[in-house]
Amino acid sequence: MKPSQGFSLNETSSQMKYEANLFTTEYLLDDDMFAHRLSEDTFFFSVVKELEVPPELLDFKF
Repeated sequence: MKPSQGFSLNETSSQMKYEANLFTTEYLLDDDMFAHRLSEDTFFFSVVKELEVPPELLDFKF
C-alpha cells in the first residue's frame, strides 16, 4: 500500500463525517428557531443545554 492511498482514505472519511454532521445539523435544528434563541442575548452553552444537543453540532450553524 502506498502512503498516498492511506491519506486519500482518511481525507475521504473526514469529508464524509463533515457532510454527515452538516446534514444532521440542518435536519435537527431549524434556522429560524436557532437564530431566535441566539438573538435573545443567550449564551451559546445555554442554547446547547436548552436544545439538548452537543455543542459541536451548533458549530455547524455558524
